[in-house]
Amino acid sequence: MQIMSVPMDAFYEIVSHMEPKDLLQLSRASKELRALLLSKKNTRHLWVAARNNVVPPLPDCPEDMSEPRYAFLVFERFCELCGQGRAQNVDYAIRVRLCGGCWTAEAQKGSELYKTLQLQRQKELQETLCTLVPRGTRSWSSSEWHDGPLDSLDQMRHHWYYSPQFLSVARQYLALRRSGNQTALQDFVEKRQADTLVRRNVLFHRTLLDWEVKSGNIKYAAGADAQAERIFEITNKLRELGYDPSEFPRRNTDWDQMLNQPRKLTPRIWNTIRPKLLVILEEGRRQREADAFHLKWVKRREQLQAHYEQFLLEDRASIKTRTLPSPDDAVELPCMKEIMTGEEPDVDLTQEEFLAIREIMLSEAHEYRARVQRELAKKLADASAAKPVASSTLPPRKRRRLPGASSVAKGKQRASAADDSDDTGMDSDEVSKLLESPSSVFRCSPGWMNPDKCNSQFVMSYIGLLEHRQVKHGTWNNDDIFVTKPGYGDLFDAQFARRLLSSLRLEEGTTHSELDVIVRSGRPHCSCGKDPIPNFESEPKPAILGRLIQHLVLAYRQQSWIKGRQADPAENLDEHHITFTPFAVPDAAIASSSGDVAV
Repeated sequence: MQIMSVPMDAFYEIVSHMEPKDLLQLSRASKELRALLLSKKNTRHLWVAARNNVVPPLPDCPEDMSEPRYAFLVFERFCELCGQGRAQNVDYAIRVRLCGGCWTAEAQKGSELYKTLQLQRQKELQETLCTLVPRGTRSWSSSEWHDGPLDSLDQMRHHWYYSPQFLSVARQYLALRRSGNQTALQDFVEKRQADTLVRRNVLFHRTLLDWEVKSGNIKYAAGADAQAERIFEITNKLRELGYDPSEFPRRNTDWDQMLNQPRKLTPRIWNTIRPKLLVILEEGRRQREADAFHLKWVKRREQLQAHYEQFLLEDRASIKTRTLPSPDDAVELPCMKEIMTGEEPDVDLTQEEFLAIREIMLSEAHEYRARVQRELAKKLADASAAKPVASSTLPPRKRRRLPGASSVAKGKQRASAADDSDDTGMDSDEVSKLLESPSSVFRCSPGWMNPDKCNSQFVMSYIGLLEHRQVKHGTWNNDDIFVTKPGYGDLFDAQFARRLLSSLRLEEGTTHSELDVIVRSGRPHCSCGKDPIPNFESEPKPAILGRLIQHLVLAYRQQSWIKGRQADPAENLDEHHITFTPFAVPDAAIASSSGDVAV
């Protein structure tokens, strides 16, 4: 506020230590300062002194440019037309700084500018006009570099020009040409061509580009030094607070942004970033403690899983055993956690300790299985409520609802508004009835990251799905489970389910539990002559039902193709009568030897 009251000699001494960008900003502080600093008479020496303060030394200002204009072109980052900030691209030959949008709007090829001037057919004029202003020698993505000074102008109609500058000079040229004064015209052309050559030559354009590179290198080195000093000071301050550098996170974006900045650490900056740094460090400490606790009990956890896996092998024929949690899920049960941490980590966990909690474990596992079944029933209920998409390639057909679907609809009406809840609005009997229906099938798809972990191309009953997840996967993930359809028709294809039961000579009310006993009773054969499961010995047990469904689906599609219409799933059932050759050894032994149980 009082700067103008300072004696003029003292004022000049103060501003002589500034740089050109400082003078530009100072000139915007008030009208008085603007009038003083932008005066052409008394302040040129201030701008020259400011330019000499720049490191590395800035090239001299061209004679046809004012010092403030030169400083603006080099140091400011505002577009000269729209005022947008961050206009980083400048063409020193054209002497403009534009943003990308203004360059696109104002830069044109010479051929387009000739159309504006209606000179398309006057090639002699075109050749002359191309040399009167510099062409764009630096695009927004790259710059042209020359080994030495230009001897002549290499500018043609296909080059880009700054249209306001080109059109202004071209109109001056055309006005002189129409006046008939050949001497004035020749002098104008020679002067413009000489100016264009100087602007594009090493003396100005290339010199400033070299200065930009040197200035950038100096700023980068200064920033690197400031950044190293900042990291050193922050590290020492955190040491004083009791944090060792070994605790610093290695891959944390927020942490890196606060430390790796090319500016010195001030008290204000430290007070701002200190709470954020401490939060990150405390979270790291808690995570390391949790990891250490986990590693501490790894030995007993592995022993507990081994006892549990041995328990699962005792009765593989039982559906209850095959639908228990996976080993990874089982050790998270409350009783399993308690026994795992009941002794010191180096103490072995014996089989007797595991057997002592067997009944409690089965009770908690039953709750786990009931929760999973509710989740699967909810998926079925949601799929049943969804409106099926009509296929343009198939004729319309009567949609049939799966038995028990009305109960599902009533249950959904009773359910709460929270759709992501495990509560489906159905009691245990309704859940069981929905899951046991032969038309209720699922597919496991753990994503493209694990394509070899499961036979996701085959559908499975809820029993097969739980067994598959127990054997092939670690923890239960409801998002990996999808409701699917075994054949044509609605999502719940009751007709195709009846076709499957008819092929097995079973009554319509047969459940998945009964189907599971049948399909695991022996080696399947079909009366059509084709082997339903060619590699049966290596096929995982949960996939057998899906293999049989696939066999019938392929036969149904072939039948529809031969007849040229949609086949009735009830036609020619005798052609696909599936029977089973009993195993010579118990099912549990077959399950163990087939490799679908991790021993």
